[in-house]
Amino acid sequence: MIKAIIQKKPYVPEIGDILSGSEFIVRKVKNDEKLGNFIFANAISHNPWITLKKLDIDAEQLKKEFEYKDPFTDNTYYHFIPLAIIVKDVNVYRKGRYSSKDCDYLFDVEWNTSFVCKDKHPELNSISKSMLGHGYTDGTLPNDGDGKHIEVLIELDNGDFLFGYCWEWYNK
Repeated sequence: MIKAIIQKKPYVPEIGDILSGSEFIVRKVKNDEKLGNFIFANAISHNPWITLKKLDIDAEQLKKEFEYKDPFTDNTYYHFIPLAIIVKDVNVYRKGRYSSKDCDYLFDVEWNTSFVCKDKHPELNSISKSMLGHGYTDGTLPNDGDGKHIEVLIELDNGDFLFGYCWEWYNK
């Protein structure tokens, strides 16, 4: 099983805070940065955590680290949602059920990069946004400050990266 790597020097924002799981974040992604070849998570499942499981990436490890409870409704949300896997070799993920020709489009990095995202970074859809929640926790209430979604990378132990969005919170 592929796992996320805890960073020796994780990303630390100049202002603001990463609320949980910051030890996994390599860095923030620049707006115009070319990401390279990737597998678009939503092509496999609308739930990115299910996509990671299907591709043999330890989703439970990351879910546990980034999970938070909504103090108003007791719903569970995540401070980070993966949207894509930046890959060196797409065939690492083509196992079992994904080895047939019917699944070629899922792993067609040219299609994922140019058609799905039109050469931009993958964007949050309504399901991913709902999984990020509103960012409020017992320590970050509406009168405390504000947050925004930022694009980040998480390194995997096979040398690939997860691209996704996380909450950056400002209350300083």
